[in-house]
Amino acid sequence: MFLLIALFVIFFKIPFILAENPIISISPTETYLRTSTNEKICASFDLEHENLDKNLEVFLLWSNSGLRINSLLEHTLSSDQAGIAAIYNSELSKSEDSFRVCFIPKNPGFFHAALLLKPKGSSFGVGSWVSLEVNGITPNQDFKLTNDSQNSLISLNTREVKISANSDNKTPIFLMLFILLFVLCLILILILRK
Repeated sequence: MFLLIALFVIFFKIPFILAENPIISISPTETYLRTSTNEKICASFDLEHENLDKNLEVFLLWSNSGLRINSLLEHTLSSDQAGIAAIYNSELSKSEDSFRVCFIPKNPGFFHAALLLKPKGSSFGVGSWVSLEVNGITPNQDFKLTNDSQNSLISLNTREVKISANSDNKTPIFLMLFILLFVLCLILILILRK
């Protein structure tokens, strides 16, 4: 009987726990910028969030394929490796509702980045794709090998990507249904044992 009461308490507590999960969105989800080498250009982003109790960590990853592919697996380069000076706060206060990211490209090319934000210590986050056209090179043009003082790198063709956490809330509903089914099975087993 104790097991049955414990399961009911847990079952009715889960919706309240799930309701407290943070919801974060970023706008725009895609940004296209045009600039020249060694010229600073900035983009502004707006944030909306609910139930956010931690600061946000900000990451910027650049495409390593030279193509416009909406896949985080293709975005593994740091800004230094891509040859772009990126200026932004790596941590945002939980009360901030907007922020800026600035870029100073060292080489001509078409660059693509995933700008990612996640609550500190969390494994989920949101993001925005950033495309950077430098010196009129578009993503349809071939990429070329360029020399950088630190290393050789490929001038990247890059594109915008949308990364989203659990904003559609389908997983908590699925989880609640699964738990309900589990509890009902346990009740049935307990009744049949008597």
